[in-house]
Amino acid sequence: MLLVVICAVASQHSPPVSVSAQGPNPGGGGAPVPADGIFSRSTSAHANVKLRLTVGSLPADMAVGSSVELYLEDDFQVPDAVGSSSVYFVLANPTSRQTGSGARIYAANAAVIRDGPHLGGNRDWSLQVTIPDLCTSPANECAGPNGPMQGQTLTLVIDDDAGIKNPSEAGSYRVGYSLLGPADDGNRGPEFLLEDLPINAKISLSDADNRRGYALTVTGSGFNDGTAAEVYVLHDPGVGADAFDNGANEAALCERIVQWGTQVGGAPVSSDDRVSVTFKVAAPTFAPGNANYICMVDGEGRMSQTDVERFHLEPSIRVSPSTVRAGDAVTIFAHDFPNAGAGFTELELAGRTAAASVTSWSFISGDASATATFTVPDDLVGAVSVEAAWGETSTSASLTIVDPDQSPVPEPGYPPPVTNIAMRDGSQPGEVVIAWDAVPEATHYRIGYVNMVADYPLAKASQTGNWLEAFVYVDVEA
Repeated sequence: MLLVVICAVASQHSPPVSVSAQGPNPGGGGAPVPADGIFSRSTSAHANVKLRLTVGSLPADMAVGSSVELYLEDDFQVPDAVGSSSVYFVLANPTSRQTGSGARIYAANAAVIRDGPHLGGNRDWSLQVTIPDLCTSPANECAGPNGPMQGQTLTLVIDDDAGIKNPSEAGSYRVGYSLLGPADDGNRGPEFLLEDLPINAKISLSDADNRRGYALTVTGSGFNDGTAAEVYVLHDPGVGADAFDNGANEAALCERIVQWGTQVGGAPVSSDDRVSVTFKVAAPTFAPGNANYICMVDGEGRMSQTDVERFHLEPSIRVSPSTVRAGDAVTIFAHDFPNAGAGFTELELAGRTAAASVTSWSFISGDASATATFTVPDDLVGAVSVEAAWGETSTSASLTIVDPDQSPVPEPGYPPPVTNIAMRDGSQPGEVVIAWDAVPEATHYRIGYVNMVADYPLAKASQTGNWLEAFVYVDVEA
């Protein structure tokens, strides 16, 4: 979980004062005064947050019944009530035993929540928390009420179970606070302004490890509604893992991905500043391995610059044909194997070695592909797992072996064997209109829009309907 620290220290006690730097110890001891600051556990849009407001050195004693008031811009989502069990104080640098150091002391009352035009909005939030008796002595040694004293460091913590959520859109948001006496009115605006809290656009992947053809969904939050967000992919951006793992460099990495990468999909950002983009994983945009970097940007240039994701393209194989009988030749097409130059090392059918069935194979080429051919043995029937390995990298696919006593089973998505075939040219090159028994002439199939040599060596037909050799139907209109 990410911890964001925005530090500052008050310069004088007059509203509103911007505070931004750590100061010297007024007591002259040499140690610096702890900085004022607002700390957020998350920079993600919509996220439940734990907020920690630290006042580095109290300017005066604060009596029990005094209060600390935190101001947030109206874009934060604040519930109707924040109970005392979700709010506590911590004191440091005590000057007497009457107030403990580092112990959690929960508020005695629920926070008072109001709104007003305090930070530039019309309904900015104020959360006023009353200081309880801070005595932490188990022996009840504290006489009378005990509030924090001048010079002490006071921290107000609002836990994430309070239900406060970050703004939905990425940006910088103003924060301030006031220190109030028991008789002071709240909701008057902050005495001290702190450095802005950043909210960043973030993305996530539906799966970070998968194969080509997978429908990958990139979900983003913190983007601007009314714009469209686009996803970019860049393989091996040249900045390496150091930039990916070092948040300080991720902004530059995202910019590089958008500038030099491939745009793979886009979608409108919804009214809650969320967006989902789905696209097919394909080569050569995605390359084998884990160096496929992904970033998202909306129409206003807002990027997921602190949240670059990586996708691992896994190796895969395809068998053709996928429905066969004993004695048939099957070709294995390997894709996205990272070990270029590796030779074919293993074939398993239904979990048992079938090296003797292999008739030919090729090495993994520079484009991470290869082929191998084997003959279907005569002692296997049904759905069979085919596992193939090149070098030490292996993966699997499914093959259906038909019982020789049964009628041939057509390939999924292809017509069954037919008779009384009539053909004529279609309206597009390579398209034909085919009619046969029980199939209307309006059914269209396109021939020639596949890689005939690599995928279907025997698939040949002419546009005029003259049969040359056995061919493959390719369905383009169901």
